[in-house]
Amino acid sequence: MQTPVDRLWARALSRLQRTDCPRFSFAEVRELGLEPDELIAGGAFTYAGFDAERADCECSVAPAFDFQTSAAEGLVGLACAGSPSCSRGWQWVRRGDHEHLRTDAQSVFGACAGTNALLPLEGDVPGPFVPVGRLLRRGLDIAVVWCRAASPMLQVLGRGLSASLSRPLLIVVPSPIGNERTEGFEVVALPHEETTRLGLLSGLERLTPNYRERVLDDPTLDLDYVHLRFATSPGDRHVLEINGHDFGGVRKSDVKFLRMLLLAAARKNGANDGWIDKSRLRDGDDKDRALERMREELVTYDVPGLSEDERRALIRAHKGQLRLGVPPENIEFDLSLASLEFIAPTTTRTKTGAKSKATPKQADGLKNATVLRSDYRRLMSDEKT
Repeated sequence: MQTPVDRLWARALSRLQRTDCPRFSFAEVRELGLEPDELIAGGAFTYAGFDAERADCECSVAPAFDFQTSAAEGLVGLACAGSPSCSRGWQWVRRGDHEHLRTDAQSVFGACAGTNALLPLEGDVPGPFVPVGRLLRRGLDIAVVWCRAASPMLQVLGRGLSASLSRPLLIVVPSPIGNERTEGFEVVALPHEETTRLGLLSGLERLTPNYRERVLDDPTLDLDYVHLRFATSPGDRHVLEINGHDFGGVRKSDVKFLRMLLLAAARKNGANDGWIDKSRLRDGDDKDRALERMREELVTYDVPGLSEDERRALIRAHKGQLRLGVPPENIEFDLSLASLEFIAPTTTRTKTGAKSKATPKQADGLKNATVLRSDYRRLMSDEKT
């Protein structure tokens, strides 16, 4: 879920399609629940002044302003400054609607770096390019830059920059530039919707055309084309969405859901890049078959667009360690998880309707679920900011 600051940066990223210096009125900023002065104090925004025109002025001159008379009401007076004046009196407008702050492309991409798993791009990047970041993905070290140049010029400039950087290159542009083939770099357009995700995956796939085959054989690689969302309907069912598809395998099982949730929390916030000992899955089986059972569950239920092998590879295993094979930025935890409750019953009913104690299997399941939930909450309490 986007915070007010996230929504502001998402709008700024969208406005880069039209300008390198996105502007926001004070009123728009306050509607998001933010304060302009605090944003300016943070350094990423600067004051852009007051910009208004007298609606009925025919002189095409900058208006005269009265900032004092109705300052307490948040109003500014506009008058024609022509000589002679084409209109009389003051026109009063709301100051917040016409007072602006601005940012720039470098600040926008800096604010979006975490969402896109980008590290700082070191070294000089010549104009007209703006450094966006360094992407370590699919075994590659990729430079990502921003450019507003038109298509013919971009081909020339891009080849030169690619040669000077000596690494794979992704160039982000305001809008699609056609289907031209590129040499030494790939082009990615800004997203049309308001989001802080740059959509670098399309360029990555062109740089690594056989990746979906290679990722199955290397447990250190991620299925970065998979997005997971975890949620719960307290006391009713659990929700695991895989690429937007409501996965059926963990809806009514606390332990199955919590095992996936623990792996996700470890990948998102844990140490060792998300790798954990398989014993933390609380299997309780002498043959330690938790990994096989989880993979069987993933294979049993279909997910559109993902093969059985890819679903199995969502849980990676290496030297006795397990990890969720999805990068941290592709994992989302819904706010409903704060009230995560168990679905498994602690008691059962006899044929006559009387309550009886839970079976040993149910009791073990509840015990394991309690430990898994505690481990998950411990990881989330250490959430990285």
